[in-house]
Amino acid sequence: MFYLKLKSDSELVSIVCSGALVVVCEGCNELQSSGIDLISALDGARIFRASRADIEVIESFHVCSADNFKASQQGNESLFDSCGRILVLSCGVGVQQISSYFPKKDVYPLCDTFLLPGFQGATPSEFDCALCGDCHLNKTGAICPITSCAKSLINGGCGGEKDGKCEVDSEMECGWARINKRINIQSSIIESGKWKNTGRCRAIEI
Repeated sequence: MFYLKLKSDSELVSIVCSGALVVVCEGCNELQSSGIDLISALDGARIFRASRADIEVIESFHVCSADNFKASQQGNESLFDSCGRILVLSCGVGVQQISSYFPKKDVYPLCDTFLLPGFQGATPSEFDCALCGDCHLNKTGAICPITSCAKSLINGGCGGEKDGKCEVDSEMECGWARINKRINIQSSIIESGKWKNTGRCRAIEI
């Protein structure tokens, strides 16, 4: 199971802006805090209220499923085309998946995802979320360095990448190569990671 927590007011100030589009995921049954609960909390944030007239909010069932998302967003294409940035209320998998649908748009997580004991459902997505509770996907092109890098490096690649492949696993695409490629087509800027909770097993070659 996992729990979604809305980011602090100080973080929201740097994320929320006029012309943004908020995508609310109504998916996993094992969520302890649903997207609707979070949008209620977000409505109470001062910065969100100040920009609310210029912010569109849409809901989608399981944004991590391309088929579900495409079906639920028929007719909303113009909203995605015209928005300045996309703000996502979902786990890290949803944030990364949304960015893969719209790779030229800056995508920001509005909440952090925490691991809770209990059943963890399977995602149909190729992306993964470490449930670290300290999401900074907006600083890395909405590709998680903790899960996409075999060494879970958060401040850049190790330098061992060859032809875009990881030095630990030659079949695996280098996570930081992917991040740099995505950043090059967005307006985001890679910032040094300040993740507090990056405890995760790393891949090693024996």
